[in-house]
Amino acid sequence: MLFRAMLIGTLLIGPALAGTAAPPADSEWARESYRLNCAPCHGARGEGLDPDSDQYKTFRAPPADFTDPMFTSMEPAADWFLVTKYGGASIGLSSQMPAYDGAFADAQIEALVAHLKTLADTSGYPPGELNFIRPIRTIKAFPENELLLIHRHTEPKEGGDARKSTLYYAQRFGKRQQGEIKLAYLDDDRGSAIDEAELGYKWAFHHHLERTLLLTTGLEAELPIEDDSAPNVYIPYLSFAKGLFETTTLQGTLRSHLPDDGIDRGDLELSAILHWAPSPWPRSLAPALEVTWTAPFTGGVDYETTVIPQTYFGLNKLGNVALAVGVELPLSDQSYDRRIHAFLLWDIADGPFWAGW
Repeated sequence: MLFRAMLIGTLLIGPALAGTAAPPADSEWARESYRLNCAPCHGARGEGLDPDSDQYKTFRAPPADFTDPMFTSMEPAADWFLVTKYGGASIGLSSQMPAYDGAFADAQIEALVAHLKTLADTSGYPPGELNFIRPIRTIKAFPENELLLIHRHTEPKEGGDARKSTLYYAQRFGKRQQGEIKLAYLDDDRGSAIDEAELGYKWAFHHHLERTLLLTTGLEAELPIEDDSAPNVYIPYLSFAKGLFETTTLQGTLRSHLPDDGIDRGDLELSAILHWAPSPWPRSLAPALEVTWTAPFTGGVDYETTVIPQTYFGLNKLGNVALAVGVELPLSDQSYDRRIHAFLLWDIADGPFWAGW
């Protein structure tokens, strides 16, 4: 999930800096370095180039506008560091973004990135450091612009198979909100049809960067299409994202399924996932373990518990196209032996599907 246009700009390093002793990596140095080396392409205040200028036409993609708070906030500083150090080509973007590894020390790159992050007023926006990997069952807390194709294959104990494919689109709006729509296609022993539509709303109401904590609340509505007699189901939820260590994150969701033909037929579900992402590069693997626990409201019905080992694959260098695969295994007496889950994700905000391979 790497930002897009910044990587195309050129933070051209002056020849004098490349061959001299490293200056101190502090905010004053970062401001002066930006003025001398970055402002010619990114503007004195980070606003980018005038589209009518001759210089603008020399870029295959325009240099970033660092004064855009949505753009500046949605990616972690660690990603900006990665591209600044190794260059745009290292993650499948333009070679016009050079690598600084031979000119600046790591501490200097960190100071420069920290300065770039101050060029927009991002107060109220959840920071990109809290934009964690998407789980299979747990609802992701960070608001996104994404398109997903989700597939679930269920193997019932009584024989036969059931396949559910869902097209999911999420659109972020405002500082902390997201709208979403899902359309599900079901194929089982009874036939196949577009089974249901789902509408959703998400609001990231609290974030704390130093504590690496994000809290989100939301509401989803499942609306049956094929079966007119089926109830609408409303799903209020609370989700969280918490960084534990440098390479490990924890996410969780508490939600309830509330049918409109009787709340007593609903349930309370808790899910949580631990992701391990050992590599900073977008094209890499991130294994995870997810657990779900469901308590039906109806008395006398046993709790349901499952475990879902899974892996998230970043498919392209840019990291905005990814695949996740997992197997859900019941730990309680349930109607199926296992479920196979998979999704193909395209992070629209970070660039085209075909870019960065």
